[in-house]
Amino acid sequence: MPENYSPKINGVLKKSKLRVGSRISITKGKQTYEGLLMPRSRLGDSNSIVIKLDNGYNIGIRLEKGVKVKKSNGKEPKKVQEECDFELCKEKVGKVKFDSSKPDVSFITTGGTIVSRVDYKTGGVAPLEKPEELLTNVPELKNIINIKNVSSPFRKASEDFSYKEWQKLAELTAKELNKSKGVIITHGTDTMHFTSAALSFMLKNLSKPVILVGSQRSSDRGSSDAAMNLVCAAYASVSEIAEVGICMHGSTDDQYCNFTRGTKARKMHSTRRDAFRSINEPPLAKIHPNGKIDIVNKNYKKRNNGKVVADTKFEPNCLAEDLSWKRARNYGLSDQKRLQRLCSRGNWHGSCSYRGCQVMDSFY
Repeated sequence: MPENYSPKINGVLKKSKLRVGSRISITKGKQTYEGLLMPRSRLGDSNSIVIKLDNGYNIGIRLEKGVKVKKSNGKEPKKVQEECDFELCKEKVGKVKFDSSKPDVSFITTGGTIVSRVDYKTGGVAPLEKPEELLTNVPELKNIINIKNVSSPFRKASEDFSYKEWQKLAELTAKELNKSKGVIITHGTDTMHFTSAALSFMLKNLSKPVILVGSQRSSDRGSSDAAMNLVCAAYASVSEIAEVGICMHGSTDDQYCNFTRGTKARKMHSTRRDAFRSINEPPLAKIHPNGKIDIVNKNYKKRNNGKVVADTKFEPNCLAEDLSWKRARNYGLSDQKRLQRLCSRGNWHGSCSYRGCQVMDSFY
């Protein structure tokens, strides 16, 4: 039974034996509309039926007096049916065939917008059923790299990550690096720069590229940046830059991506394609979708044959404190007294003690 529709609509659909994906005909006055029945957004009108027209657009028609709904005998255009199957996660995902003569690269997926699609029930995005779906949408990858292994240690929104996810990811990345030319990690953008910094410290003797990549828009949208980001990440993964870094759009158009050192990256915008910036140094390189790599920052480790080791020791009971004179003044405490109180008692209520304090000095 279609979700999120009103009992009245569900009764009409049930009577005509209609379900999401069925081709239906709706007559309202002198106008008749035909298309595929789609799920309704939870935020939309529960008394409106959403259908996908033959031109690919979705419309909502309110079920009111005089409106007739029935099953259509018309044949669905092939392209519209394929689009509908994709949006409803019903399409068959074939196995992507890569060229074994290309450099071997491991592919790790963790979640995020890049491995999501539009969810018509919520109006937001929902995870892809299988990570391989993303690869089928970017056929250019098989001309650049040979993805021999696709792994997904967990599937989480990046804002739900903790140090435990960093540890799992570091261990898996080290394992894959020692049997491939590089590693590509798909990741949500909200905390991607935290993960890139953590991996930079956890991966000892790093000898090959580790590329974190995400997208600001889901891969099924026409305006998605996922495909170009992945293509540029593929080129970065077989480059000579043996660093952990983030590869994302470097501008709002599709000219190039920036490959930014993992410990210097920061997300500066919630929606722009070029959301990430390199802080206090230039990005390592500009990666173009045609494979051209412009080295911008020559201070980087070069690829070698060393064995990578994961050192995942982490002390979670630490405090990062911003010593702003302005904030301290608001509390009525000097910086010295404020820091002493925080580090000795843990917080203002003394509920825990920290093993260490990281002091960040800012004046604003």
